Formats: sequence, C-alpha cells, structure tokens
Amino acid sequence: MKKQNKKLKNKNIIIQKENMWQDFIYAKNDFIIASAIVFSLLLVYLLLPCKQFFFDGLMYASIVEAKESGWQTRLGWANHLSFNYYGHAFWWLLKQVGINKDGYSALQIMNSIFGAFTVGIFFLFLRKLISKIWITVVFSYLLAFSYAYWYRAIDAQVYPPSIFWLLISFILTWSYMRQKSRLKLIILSVTTALSVLAHQGNVFFMPMVITGICISNKNRIKDSVTFILISGIIIAIPYLHVLAYQEKTLVDRNTGEIAINKTTIKNSFTWLRGNAGDYTPDDDKYVNDYWNLKLKHLITDFKTIIGAVWFNKGNYYSYGYPSDSGLIWTSISKILFIFIAIFLFFKEKIYQKYKSLFLLAVSWWLSYMLFVSWFNPGNPDYWYQHLMPIYCLIACSLYEFLKDEQVNLLLKKSVIGVLLCSIIIIPLINFFDSIYPISRVENNVIYSRTLFIKKHVKTGGVVIISGMGHSNPQKVYIPSFANVGRISFDLIFIYNPKEKGLQYLKYQLEMLMNQGINTYVLSEIFSDYVADGLKTWNVKMSEIKEIFNPYEFKVLGTYYDGMKIMQMYPKKGSIVYQRKIAMDKYNAKRYDECLNNYLNIPEQNMTAYDYKIMGNCYIFLNDKKNALKVWGKASIMDPQDNNLKEVLQKYGQ
Repeated sequence: MKKQNKKLKNKNIIIQKENMWQDFIYAKNDFIIASAIVFSLLLVYLLLPCKQFFFDGLMYASIVEAKESGWQTRLGWANHLSFNYYGHAFWWLLKQVGINKDGYSALQIMNSIFGAFTVGIFFLFLRKLISKIWITVVFSYLLAFSYAYWYRAIDAQVYPPSIFWLLISFILTWSYMRQKSRLKLIILSVTTALSVLAHQGNVFFMPMVITGICISNKNRIKDSVTFILISGIIIAIPYLHVLAYQEKTLVDRNTGEIAINKTTIKNSFTWLRGNAGDYTPDDDKYVNDYWNLKLKHLITDFKTIIGAVWFNKGNYYSYGYPSDSGLIWTSISKILFIFIAIFLFFKEKIYQKYKSLFLLAVSWWLSYMLFVSWFNPGNPDYWYQHLMPIYCLIACSLYEFLKDEQVNLLLKKSVIGVLLCSIIIIPLINFFDSIYPISRVENNVIYSRTLFIKKHVKTGGVVIISGMGHSNPQKVYIPSFANVGRISFDLIFIYNPKEKGLQYLKYQLEMLMNQGINTYVLSEIFSDYVADGLKTWNVKMSEIKEIFNPYEFKVLGTYYDGMKIMQMYPKKGSIVYQRKIAMDKYNAKRYDECLNNYLNIPEQNMTAYDYKIMGNCYIFLNDKKNALKVWGKASIMDPQDNNLKEVLQKYGQ
C-alpha cells in the first residue's frame, strides 16, 4: 500500500512539473503553421530590403563589418549595448558560409530573421489564448505587415532583436502568473535582461514583470527581489565592462585606475544616456534636446501607436511615397478597425475574461507612457512593440464574440467581414506606398550614384569628393557600399583653417600617390556649386585646381547626370611624379636610385616624409652621417613626429 502511495506521489510530481510548462507544449500542426508563417515572411522580408539607408544603421554597419581600426572598442553602443555584437557575429557567420555581404545588408538579413521568428512565436502564443487557427493566422500576419514592424524588419536598425526578447519575456510573465515555477522565474529574469541589453529603454518593461509577479504570488517580495537581482546582475556586468574597459569612463584620468567618484559617475552617466543628452560642466546639468514634457504628449503617444500600423502622409519615418488614394483607404481602414476593436473589447468584457493579459498590457503601457511622454514623444520605435499585446486583446475579443451565443449569426458575419476588410487594406497600403518604393535602388539617388562609383573603382582605393550637394551623404555611402575610402573637402576645411587645410589636402594626395594607392576623383569637385560652397571657408577654386595641377585624370565612367568618375595619375615630369618614381625604387630596395630621384626634387618642394625616406635609404647604404642629417631636416619640419625622435635617439643624436 505504501509503495503504491509512493508511486502515486511520484506520478503527481511528474504531472505537476508538466503542468508548469504546459503553456509551451504545442500540437504538431501548430509548429507546422508557425514554420510556414516564418518561411513566408522571410521570403517577403528578404526579397524587399530597404534601400533608404538610415544614418544610424550605416554607423552600426561600419562597426559590424570591422572596417575601421578600433572597431572592437565600438561594439558596445550606448542605449543598445548588445546589438552590434549580434550584428558582427551574424556578419562573421555569413562570411564563414561563403555569403559576403556588406555590414548594412548583413544587419538587414539578421533583422528579417528576428522579425519573422518573432511573428512565429507570436502565432504560437495566440494559439494558447484562442483555439480558432484562422484568427491567430490573421493577427500574426497583421503584426508582420503593420508598417513600423515591417519597415524595421527590412532595415538595419536596433529594434527587431529587442522586440524578440520582449515578446518572449511577455509570454513568460503571462505563463508565470498562471503556473509559478522557480526555473521559469530564472529564465524570465534572463530574457528580460537580454531585452534591456538589446535596448536600454526596455528597463521600463521591468515594472510590468514585477506587476505580474506581485499580482499572482504570495511570495511576491521574495520573487520580485530574485527577479531584480538576477536580471540586474546580467545587465550590470556587460555595462560595467564597457564603462571600465571600452569607454573607460570609470577610469580616473589622474591615476589611470578604475575609480568611483563624481567625475567618473558623471562621465559614465553621460555615455549611458547616449544621444539623450550631454553634460554641461559650467552649470553642472544635463541637457536633453529630446525632452519635451507637455500634457498633450499623452495624446501624442496614443496617436503614435495607431500610426505604427499604417503608413500615410506625415508619417514619422517619412520613407515612402504617400498617395492621395492611400490616405483615403488608410482613413477608412483606421475608422473601421478601431471602431470594431473597441466594440468587441467592451462587448465581450475582455478586461474581465483575460484579466492577466489585460493587466500586463496596461502595466506595460503605463510604464512606457510615463517615460516616452516626456522623452522623444511621437517616435513609434518606442511604441510598436505594444502592438503585440494590443493585437492579442483584439484577437481574444473577436474569438469571444464568435463564441457568444447571444449574438445572432448575421451580426457575427458582418463584424468579421468589416474587420477583415479593414485589415486587408493595411498591408496593401504599406506595400504600395512605402515598402515597395523604398526597396527600389533607383529611388535612392545617392545609393545609385555610389553603386555606379563602385563599378569603376578597386577595393582599397580612395575617392576624392567635395562633400557638398549630392556628395554630402556620399561621405558615408562611399565607405559603406563602394569598399573604398574617401577624402572630403568639407571635412578638411571644417576642422582646419584655410592654409592648413590646403596643405593637408596637398599632402594627402601626394601620400596616396607615393604609397601606390588607387586614387579617384568625382568631376563634381571642380563644379560651380562646389566653388560657391568653398567660399564658406574663403577657399578659391583656383587654389583647389592648383593642388590638382600636377595630376592627370583618366575618365573611367560617366553617370547619366554627367558626373564623371576619374582615376588620378601624377603628370610625367612633375614633382609628384618624381616622388612616386623615388618611392617605387625604395619599395624595390634600389636605394641609390631612390636617393638620386629625391635629389632631383628642388629643396623648397621637399617634405618631412621625403627626408625620412632619404634617411632610411642612407641607413640601408650604411651612411649614418647623411641619414642623421636628412632626418634632422625632417624633425625640424615635423617636430611632433615622436617616432622620428626615437629614431634620432637610437642612432646617436
């Protein structure tokens, strides 16, 4: 009898453990449908990547692609610490399997995968809430093709990984309220921490989790503390590592050691805020241009979440071509969808029937509302994650309405028809007015010009541009998509006075020639609008042309608007040409001939770099006396060259 009781007890324990995880047990058919949804979305997302490139995404892409020196120190980014780590790992993985993509494209593919799988998980969650498959499928695709969600799934911004972890954490919180489990609480703490690491703003998701724990648990204080400790430690360790060893804001500048004091705390806080504000030491305050605390923004945020569903004129993102017909159909869709959603919600008293889901949605909304209403109000990036609980509540409302035996069949059919019509309009408007146009290369003139440049240049070369007019965004586009560097007039003269800027430009061109780097120019650098732009810094076009006078140009291609891409070569007989020949001899280890070429250059045209190379030649020829003599001249011309100082000390002067 005792043995039977023991067996029965063990069986009950097993059943109890299974019940703890019943929210994550699905029928085979559900997995098949979820997989089909994910696959179909991957096709749509990957076939239509956005070609209107956001500046932030271009910055992340340059880090992810490991293009710039010191890129490792920029992986941890304020506000979204883990995103660049995800992106770099994914870019590297693609490279290992033979898929060579630039950083921006790699991020777009990664975000499409995150976006598609998030919708698949959303479908499975809906299946736990309602039994009608067609409703779960409709609302899953509604999420996937809502404008803000769709747009971010095909771009290189930071939000899709964040939404992925938020959804998993939301589901775990809902499940924990139904069936408590210590392991479930630990996993919830980890996923919530990952969501905060994905985007710093998700710290306002944590009050919702604590609300769920407190509502459903007698051990609310103990479990809340457990949640805060685990998630807090997981969040704190990477942040402290970045602050101490990457950004070094926790390093005392006087001692060079990690320290906690007023200065290091202020420096760290400034970095954590990212573009949210800057510290002004004069008045000991933080300034934030995004902050805009007004009561009207409570309404702004309600409008923002609605605007995250439909693309139309005046949209926050402004990417697309809104049509008048699109505005009409969008208005019809909004009115019908919102009216039906509100009617179903209150008709079926969803706030009572799905109390846990409703309380989580409201607490999440309120915690974000308190923050986003005064920080950067009207930005749908902070709100479109709320589409997930909202769509859940609307789907549950429709499901309960169809189950309601007190509602006649005609009304049910009418409501379904009107609701489906309003939903069908959403992806159509979003596709034709925004998603499809912004996926076309020809609709991004700067990108088209950059691809034209890429066709005519060799990887590792440098393109000279003005940085004005059309070529202003190409300061970023060319390094990102043409696989070459760039020198831009505007950046030279913004950061240098006129004379120093002209000398710097001349020196850069000569260095490129000396090092044998393929150097290209856009014909626009000699245009009238560039001449007008140069007047900002009191620079004349004649002075620019004088710098380029020792070079000749070979036209490689002409763009349809007349812009030419040309390769630069030093003119035969010019000083630049003699210098290049000398460097060719030097690289060939023909040091006597190298010196002869340099000695033919008039002394007034010699540079510190020339004298350094001559000194090297003399050393290789065992002529220490002349080496020290020319290195001395180089040191006089460039007294800041510390490497040269060390060389002079080494050889006895």
